[in-house]
Amino acid sequence: LGNLGQQYLEEKQYDKMQAATTEMLAAAKALNMTSELSNAYHSNAIYHYYTKNFDAALANENKAIELAQKDTLEDQLRRCYNTLSDIWVAKGELEKANEAAELSSFYSDKLISDKIAESTTVYEANYETEKEHSKNILQQQELKQKKIWLGILVGCLVFISAVSLLIYYLQRQRQRRIIAENILQEEKIQSLQREKQLEATQALLQGEEQERSRLARDLHDGLGGILSSVKYSFNNMRETIVLTPQQAEAFANSVHKLDDSIGELRRIAQNMMPENLHRFGLDASLKDLCSSVSTDGKVKAIYQSFGMNQYTANNQIDLALYRIAQELLHNTAKHSGASQAILQLSFAHDKLLLTAEDNGKGFDTLILKSEKGSGFKSMQNRVNFLNGKLTLDSTPQGTSINIEIPL
Repeated sequence: LGNLGQQYLEEKQYDKMQAATTEMLAAAKALNMTSELSNAYHSNAIYHYYTKNFDAALANENKAIELAQKDTLEDQLRRCYNTLSDIWVAKGELEKANEAAELSSFYSDKLISDKIAESTTVYEANYETEKEHSKNILQQQELKQKKIWLGILVGCLVFISAVSLLIYYLQRQRQRRIIAENILQEEKIQSLQREKQLEATQALLQGEEQERSRLARDLHDGLGGILSSVKYSFNNMRETIVLTPQQAEAFANSVHKLDDSIGELRRIAQNMMPENLHRFGLDASLKDLCSSVSTDGKVKAIYQSFGMNQYTANNQIDLALYRIAQELLHNTAKHSGASQAILQLSFAHDKLLLTAEDNGKGFDTLILKSEKGSGFKSMQNRVNFLNGKLTLDSTPQGTSINIEIPL
C-alpha cells in the first residue's frame, strides 16, 4: 500500500493516493507495529503536503516522528525530519525548517557512521579468520613437511603480511571514499538548504514589495484623490461664500492643513514605492532620500557617491539597496541620537559598496541576535539574497555599517 501510494503521488493522482495511505494506516493499526504505523503516518503527511493541507501534514509527520523515536528507527527519523523541513518551509517557519533539516542530516550522518563501523568490524573479523586459517595451514604443513618447515614458515609470514597490507589498503581506500561521499552529501544538503532559504527570502521580499506597491497605489490614487477633490471643493467654496476675517483665517488654516496632509500622503506613498528609483536610478533616489531625512530636521544626512556613472541599473539590486538605505536612515534618526549621518554609494571592480556612518551613541551589537524587530533581519535577508556581505561596527562614538554586493 505504501508503494502504491508513492506511485499515485508520482502520477499526481492524489485521490487514489489518499485512499491507499488511509488503508495503509488502518492496516498498520491492525498489525500494531510501531515501524509500520510510523511509515503510514509519514505517507499521510506527504499526501497532505502535496495537497497543500500543511497543518494536517504537520500533525501526521509529528505522529510519525513520535513513533519512530519510540523504537529508535533512525532511517525513518531521517526521512520524517526531511519531510518536516519541507512542511515548515511551506508554512513560512524557516527557523523550524532549518532545525528539522539539521535533525535529518544528523540521522543521515549517524546511519552512515554506523555502516562504517559495521564494515570495519567485518573487515577485522575477516582479517582474524584469514589469520587463523593461515596458522592452520602452517601447522598442517609443519606436520607433513618438517624438512621444509622453515621455508613454509617464512612463506606464510610473507603471505600474511601481504594480505594484511592489502586489507589495510582497501580499508583505508573505502574509508576515504565514504568520507568523501559524506562530505559531498553534506555539501548537497547545505546547498539545498541555501536554495530553500533563498527561495523563501525571494518570496518574502517579492510579497513585501507587492504589498508596498498596492498600498502606495491605494493611498495615492484613492485617498490622495479624495483629499485633492476636497481641496478643490474648498477653493470653489472660498470664491462663493462670504466669511468674516476670523472665519477666513480659519478657512485658510484648514486649506493649509489639507495641503500638508496631501504632501505627507505623497511622501508616504513615495517611501513605500519610490517612483524616482525607476525614473532616475539608484544614485539620484538615494540623494533625494537623504535630502528628505535632512528636511525632517532630526538628523543631517549627507550623501556621497563614487563611480556610479559606470554602473548599469539592475532593478532587483537597486530596489534592495534602496530599502536597506531607508531602514538604515530610519534607525539612525529613531534610535542613534546622532546629529549627522553619512551615506556613501560606490561602484568599483564589479561591486556595489553601500556605507552608512553616524556620530550617535552606538549600541551593543549582540542584542541583534535576540532582537524581536524585523528591521536588521530584513536587511540581512536582502543582503543574503544578493549574495552580499554585511559588516557592522558600533562604539559609543558612532555606528558604521558596510554592505558589499557582487554583480
